[in-house]
Amino acid sequence: DLSHLTNEGSVVVTSGQDGYVRLFDLRQSASATNNSTNTQGLSKAAAEMQLPRKEEALSVAIGYGGALAAVGGSRGLVHFYDLRSLGGTGNGGNGGNGGTTSSTCSPSLLGTYEDAHTEEVTRVRFRPASDLSGATTNTLVTAGEDGLVNVFDTSQPNEEAALSSVLNVGTPLRDVGFFGPSGEGLYCLTGSETMSVWHPDSAQRICDFGDVRARLGDSAGMGIDYLVGCHWDGRALALLAG
Repeated sequence: DLSHLTNEGSVVVTSGQDGYVRLFDLRQSASATNNSTNTQGLSKAAAEMQLPRKEEALSVAIGYGGALAAVGGSRGLVHFYDLRSLGGTGNGGNGGNGGTTSSTCSPSLLGTYEDAHTEEVTRVRFRPASDLSGATTNTLVTAGEDGLVNVFDTSQPNEEAALSSVLNVGTPLRDVGFFGPSGEGLYCLTGSETMSVWHPDSAQRICDFGDVRARLGDSAGMGIDYLVGCHWDGRALALLAG
């Protein structure tokens, strides 16, 4: 997965099956961040975190003005990391980085939601602010292979208090995201190539479109095999497929 720091489009955040979440500053060239022995031209991460117990990092989202990273893992857990140290030299952290060099910041692990899902957490997303500025609110949705989407108010002190609603989609989730003028809608794409839209705060399903590939193919005059994702441009929700 890939995300970016709020209002900092030059800083991207990646998550991977190796269990690492890494932050890259695109303003730094590869030559400035690597030593002379590296000839691959790859940029060095400005910060990195490794999930505990060799858990794979499947999705990442940035909230609270770039101060918080939420990471969905392969063990059904959602981890939270403090990114406020990125403004300085780093605080050493306890994210279990293991192999981080002294020049790379290691943000601290703040806490974990342990009961969110029973299977892999495939997507985490913060609700965007209504002004389309790129800022986010404290509302976080998590989606998993268990077919559930959980809505959390991350300003609350613990997981039980933070859980606002649960959406039972019934099919393993591949992608979710907010849409609407105030982010009041939520689209859900599944591994079965189906799509539905919900009102996340009330856990009410607005519409179940089912498998839309045949209808999209007829409209486009070409074969459609899979759903890629959705995009809200401030006026309409677009579905990408291929």
